[in-house]
Amino acid sequence: MSYNNESQMGAIIPKSTAIFTAEDLSAANAVYGGYLVMKQCRIKRFTFYVTTAINTVTPPQVVIKRRPTYNSATGEITLGTIIIPNGTAAGKVMVKDISPVTLFPGDEISFEQTVQAGTAGGGFYGFEIEDDPEYVLNQSNMIVTA
Repeated sequence: MSYNNESQMGAIIPKSTAIFTAEDLSAANAVYGGYLVMKQCRIKRFTFYVTTAINTVTPPQVVIKRRPTYNSATGEITLGTIIIPNGTAAGKVMVKDISPVTLFPGDEISFEQTVQAGTAGGGFYGFEIEDDPEYVLNQSNMIVTA
């Protein structure tokens, strides 16, 4: 077995401070958070940590998308959907595995709530990435400074 000792700090960074507050799944459907890609990597898993128990008839859903341009839905692709069932207790972590998708510098990951929880539900997003090294000068959105 081989272990990867690399740190991914700075490979993907928060787009704003919105992701530092639990998403209220009973709020109106919208894009509530996002991350900016600073280094080529592959994303393979999404998570949602429930902090407020889900109390709703229709399970809330969040669609995760890769956007090739900052703050633009043009050309975005859906990577996966997290569905949080009614009765999911606080402290549970929902997991959505996907076939690994390569992310490039300049991409954005967005979390878009598409089905609203009825009365209660909330939590935080997470994801798992793996290194996908590429030389900086081979990246069209990376510019080496003097």
